[in-house]
Amino acid sequence: MELNSSFEYLKLAQILQNDIVSGLYREGSKLPSVRALKTNYGLSISTILKSFYELEKRGLITAKEKYGY
Repeated sequence: MELNSSFEYLKLAQILQNDIVSGLYREGSKLPSVRALKTNYGLSISTILKSFYELEKRGLITAKEKYGY
């Protein structure tokens, strides 16, 4: 599934937020890797990281050093 827009990071953040809220990703579990999201959505790594930062701002995820999101 490709996301095409100037606000791709917000669209991906919303998709991941919906998955988190629905219980697909439980507290303490890892989100898909940056590489997996790059492959699945056709986005750049910087866009994916920007989505993760957005989810951090919303208080939905936290990054763990040397572990990911």
